[in-house]
Amino acid sequence: GYQRPMNSSGATGGGMSGGGGGSGSRNDPEWKVRIRHKQQRLLLLHHSAKCPHEDGRCPVTPHCADMKRLWRHMEGCKDNQCRVSHCFSSRAILSHYRKCKDNACPACGPVRETVRKSQGSRGSSGSNR
Repeated sequence: GYQRPMNSSGATGGGMSGGGGGSGSRNDPEWKVRIRHKQQRLLLLHHSAKCPHEDGRCPVTPHCADMKRLWRHMEGCKDNQCRVSHCFSSRAILSHYRKCKDNACPACGPVRETVRKSQGSRGSSGSNR
């Protein structure tokens, strides 16, 4: 078993490496972490877009209010060098999620499945409020 020295894995790249670049290999522990972060971001964004609770009253996640603020910011933001925390990375993963048709996609596949299940449990009448 050849062990790669830890400092060469580029763990300092603050997650701004862009969307679905093919550079990460699936047995790289960093890759799994990045995928999990993307899934969590997608689920948080999805939750906060639908959540009726305002400013910090959400019983589900403490990040809900932050994500709502991020949504309001992102609606008008087109800046690819935007300095607002999580703006660019969230827009990147969302645009991938909207375009991606691959059910086996390691980032969106499980998220779609989770979203489908959560919608099913509420009775999918299609009414949003």
